[in-house]
Order: sequence, then C-alpha cells, then structure tokens
Amino acid sequence: MPLTPRAAAVGVDLGSSTTTVSIRRISEPGTRDVRHSPTRAEATWSAPGDESALVGLAVPATWSATRRRAHAEAAAEVGFTPSFLVSEPEAAARHYAEVQGSGLDPAAQLLVYSLGDATCHIALVRRDGDRYTVAAAKSADGVGGRAFDRLLLDHLASRLRYSDPKYWSRLQIPGETAFRDEVLDEVRTAREHLSAHPSATVVLPGLGRELRLTHEDADRCLAPVLLRT
Repeated sequence: MPLTPRAAAVGVDLGSSTTTVSIRRISEPGTRDVRHSPTRAEATWSAPGDESALVGLAVPATWSATRRRAHAEAAAEVGFTPSFLVSEPEAAARHYAEVQGSGLDPAAQLLVYSLGDATCHIALVRRDGDRYTVAAAKSADGVGGRAFDRLLLDHLASRLRYSDPKYWSRLQIPGETAFRDEVLDEVRTAREHLSAHPSATVVLPGLGRELRLTHEDADRCLAPVLLRT
C-alpha cells in the first residue's frame, strides 16, 4: 500500500479483555503513541487525521490459519482492518531489538513470554539481521490474569469462608455470574496494585469488610502455576 510522507504505522494487539494500539509515524520513527482500552464490540478506531495507516495485527504464533483469519475479521468489526498479520513473538522481539535500542547482536536469540488474561504464550525467536524467525512456540490455556484472580479469591475464601459461609457459598452458585465477575474485578484491581506495592486492600462487594493481600500471598498462590509454564 503506498504511504504518504505523514503515514502512520499501527500495531494492534486485540486481547480478550484489553486492546493495545501502538502508533508510530513513518516520518518520525523515534516517536510512539500507545493506547490501552477495553476490548468491546462497540469500540471504534480510525487513523490520526486523514493519514493512511499501515496496520499490523499481532496474533499468537501457535494459532492456525483459520483462527488467525477469524481474529482478523473480529478486529475489522471493531475498526481495525489489518494490512498484514504478524506473530506476537516476532513483533515483541522486533520492538525490543529495534525500537527500544537494546543493542542486541544481529544473530541473537530472544525468549518471548506473553502472559495474557486467559492464555500464556512462550516462543523462541531467532534474529538474523533484520529478519526474525519463530524457532519454537508453545501456548497454555487457562494460565493468565483471570485464573490468577480465581486463585487469589480461593486464598481469601480459605481464610474467611467459615466466618462468612453464605457469602462464599453465593460465589459458587452458577446463576451468580455477574456477582462473581464483580468480585473477581475487585481481586484483579488488588493484584495489579501488588505489582508496585507490598500489599493491597480488597473490598469485596457485599462483604462489608476489608481484606488484605500481600506479595507473599500472591507468590504462594501463583508461583506453582507460573513455574509450570
């Protein structure tokens, strides 16, 4: 696609809960605009101004052609019509080596570890000058932020289910999906807070009390799962 002098290069990672858009102007390769927003069907996006944009959609290296095509169609429905698809580990390796200026050897190998909301992807990427090849890749479903939130909630429940049995029983009722999701959202907020703080306060909806999570709690709950990856 012919590009104007002010065209933008756009990288899109359409996740299960968050969409990340990285925008760089071709004429200003050293600048970048990164935007994060919830992934929702009603979300829309357009290139800055009237500029033409080359849009790259990142997909897991382990996905089949059918799944990649379906993902591209889903991206188009929310306003991201991809010009090309690129594997996530290749995009990450290229960004690390070329955009961040890491000074890697032209023949370096990089291990790319991507931990999402519901899936973990690991890949070995070989660099040969300006070419990047995925030498090996593996994915594990059921490992990610949402699974971590459930483990942390189980940890809280193990401490308090005897003092508040009705509350914890309600969380197990199949029809209480909205309530359970609301509780897990509060746990997620606390987990994210722990990335920069030694402890976090969890205020669970309807419980009427504050609970405390620490780094030690998170390590004890999550380390066994992470080590398996």
